[in-house]
Amino acid sequence: EPCLKRLNIIDYFDIIVDVDLVKAGKDSSKIFDYAANYFNLPRNQIAVFEDVITGLKTAYNHDYIAVAVYDHKSARFDDLKRKYSHLYINDFKELL
Repeated sequence: EPCLKRLNIIDYFDIIVDVDLVKAGKDSSKIFDYAANYFNLPRNQIAVFEDVITGLKTAYNHDYIAVAVYDHKSARFDDLKRKYSHLYINDFKELL
């Protein structure tokens, strides 16, 4: 939330779900399932944007649309990110 507020984009989000809310880490699909239930959508209609391989693998293995996001701190995992994603982006501008 602090990052979204600092970037002045928090108003673009309907809901913010984090590991504290669902009481499970990103090795569990609970965080993504919570959002799916909130929006009443099936998993295959929800895109999960992740720069962390754990969250990416979880989304991919639980039938979400997994979008890998480049991050210089985790660049050494790019091959795994590509393996466990449906789409890989270097920058969100690529989606425009």
